[in-house]
Amino acid sequence: MGSTDRSLHVRSAAVEGLADALVLLTSLAMIATSLGFFAAGDLSFSSAFICSFAYLSSFGPVLAVCRLGTSLQATLASGARVLDLLDEGPQTVDVADGADVSFGGAACEHVTFSYGAGNASCSGSLAAVLSTDDRILDDVSIAFEPGEMVYVTGRSGSGKSTLLKLLMRFWDPTSGAVKMSGRDLRGVNTASLRSSIGYMTQDTHLFVGTIGDNLRIARELVSHRSSTCAFADRFYSVEHGRIS
Repeated sequence: MGSTDRSLHVRSAAVEGLADALVLLTSLAMIATSLGFFAAGDLSFSSAFICSFAYLSSFGPVLAVCRLGTSLQATLASGARVLDLLDEGPQTVDVADGADVSFGGAACEHVTFSYGAGNASCSGSLAAVLSTDDRILDDVSIAFEPGEMVYVTGRSGSGKSTLLKLLMRFWDPTSGAVKMSGRDLRGVNTASLRSSIGYMTQDTHLFVGTIGDNLRIARELVSHRSSTCAFADRFYSVEHGRIS
């Protein structure tokens, strides 16, 4: 937490503490005054109770105004984040005038990728000037054949998830090409690509219901098929952005 944030929190806490103390003191004074009038016979018990209750109920709007500074700052900050999100442009532009293809295998051909290098607008020359430490993937070539089970492993941050995101074309490679059925993904219609390849993130969210119900949220025609575990046909290890 920065010094400015700390100072704002301290001031807000002090103001709220002072307001709560004043509310407590004035509430006790009001109750004591009402009981005094009741003891002197100037007010009935019901009248004294109504006066005290009405007085105590009036503090809600006052406290809301008192805390407006803190809540307003958080609201403005949240609004700014929402506006920044709305202003964000897509990392890759959807392709609508390309080719519709079915899955006939996927491949990465000499793919180099760095988040710092940007997206599809980057030229291959930019990849050449990036240091090896900047590259998430460095000259990766790998093929995925239909019907194969390929197991890719590696330590955290080695580029496994990045490799899958490139296959889904969430990003475009800095250099090299990612292909499906022999076509560069930049020439494949995005709707066709996403209907042929599925991607499950590490953070899964399941709705109430069965697994089948969750699958049919995205596609109603998902068939009921039993699945069995199998050994991987090929095994790859990702280390330092390279496939071995």
